[in-house]
Amino acid sequence: MRLKPERWKILQILHIKGQNDPYFGELSITDREFDYFLSLNQDITLVGEGKQVFERNNDMIDSYFMLSPGGNVMSNKNGNYSLLPFSHINEQNLMQIVSQGKYVKRGSVYAW
Repeated sequence: MRLKPERWKILQILHIKGQNDPYFGELSITDREFDYFLSLNQDITLVGEGKQVFERNNDMIDSYFMLSPGGNVMSNKNGNYSLLPFSHINEQNLMQIVSQGKYVKRGSVYAW
């Protein structure tokens, strides 16, 4: 409660080949199951004033700018993961890594 998060993210597990293969089968749920979970939980008030944000697998693909522990940019363009050196990122290829439309659609523009 002290942290007062602005958002609580509830994510459907996304298969990341080579990273969560051993667990994906037992933890994955269908889109229909995720929609059912959402229907049961979307109106629940969580701790603090934080907003709940539910994201399906398709919402996450191409819409995140992620850094790996080694400092590389992780791209999940079309659901395929690759690493790019951070020093190679510029404004032009950033738009090839992250879909601006999907980024905005999932509510990722924050008023800091």
